[in-house]
Amino acid sequence: GGGGGGGDDNVGRIAKEYMDAGKLVPDDIMIQIVMDRISQSDCVENGWLLDGFPRTEQQAHSMTQMTTETSEDPSSNCDNHFAADIFLFLNVPDSILMDRVVGRRMDPITGKIYHVQFSPPPLEDASIRERLVQRSDDTVEKMQSRLQQFHKNVDSVRQHYQDILIEIDGSKSANEVAESIRSVIQKSIRNRRVRNKEDQVQAVEEESPASMEPSALCSV
Repeated sequence: GGGGGGGDDNVGRIAKEYMDAGKLVPDDIMIQIVMDRISQSDCVENGWLLDGFPRTEQQAHSMTQMTTETSEDPSSNCDNHFAADIFLFLNVPDSILMDRVVGRRMDPITGKIYHVQFSPPPLEDASIRERLVQRSDDTVEKMQSRLQQFHKNVDSVRQHYQDILIEIDGSKSANEVAESIRSVIQKSIRNRRVRNKEDQVQAVEEESPASMEPSALCSV
């Protein structure tokens, strides 16, 4: 996101120190980063997708609390932009996750991500292969620490989203997983549009045309 100031930069540096050590970023820092970002106008207008958040029970609780507080705010007429529509759980065995992460390499010049097995750099370009680096948190030791943290927290996080949780087999190919995700999201968008139209029809029926303000309904 754009427009970050000095405070945002400081929070980002602190978060990076934890990630470099293979540890989860503390809840209060992660919550601040995420809430600030999804409160910005582009997320409010277009929606948002969080990758790897919430990861702890406290983070999930904070999201739920923010959703509840916004829903109960009488000054808010439109959709609660803190409320998630879907919780996608990509189920992948630890052994596959380890192979995928430890084999990742990054080109420090272009930022492009390669994988030594699944997506290697072009054979004809030796300069790319020579300059590839492994990210600091992509080692076996760091990954083992991250997996331990994940298994410690995953059940408590899932409990917060049981009513919108959809599990996807993440061990399949990237294209197959992407198609499964795309299908789920498209279905959710269609259902949301239907619900919004039904809500608007109900609002029109409940309010007389003379008394209903145009701003009382949110656009879809």
